[in-house]
Amino acid sequence: MKSPIAIFLVLLLFFAVLIGGAGYIYAESRMNAVVDELVNQQGEALSTSSERLAERLRDALGDILLLREQMRIAEVFSADSSSRRERVARYFAAYIQTNRSVDQVRWIDQRGMESIRVDTNGRVPIRRSEDALQDKSRRDYIKRTSQLGGDDIYVSPMNLNIENGQIEVPYKPVMRFALPLRDPDGRLRGRWW
Repeated sequence: MKSPIAIFLVLLLFFAVLIGGAGYIYAESRMNAVVDELVNQQGEALSTSSERLAERLRDALGDILLLREQMRIAEVFSADSSSRRERVARYFAAYIQTNRSVDQVRWIDQRGMESIRVDTNGRVPIRRSEDALQDKSRRDYIKRTSQLGGDDIYVSPMNLNIENGQIEVPYKPVMRFALPLRDPDGRLRGRWW
């Protein structure tokens, strides 16, 4: 016959294994439930963010088409150079001031050189001087825009902004929207960004 201590130890071990196993199963199921809840929450947040981004992209596309039509109506292509630049710079400044997600608007000429550029400093539009304008002819988005048809719009992948050949710090992710600018005779007069 086994001693009472041996029976007690066997029973204690049995119940310890039973309770430990049940505790493990419970902890595992709780952890899975928490992970599932987090995955669902993140999925909902991602879906909401995706919808917001799609809405902002639609708004941006509509805005640039509207601005292009305003420029056509104002006949900026038929004006002399200095008068045209002033008028376009005013359009760009008004656009940037009313669109908080826009940091720059540029008119880039047929050669890929910035012709007019308006940036923001906080919420104040700033027209860049002639000596601050940059050559963008080697940038991929310039080459791609040159190949667009009349009403096509180029939308770049998101990447980091580059100024004067250097990645801007602090890092600023950007998407570029561009369309060719044509005069009333259909000749390419540059690109608008």
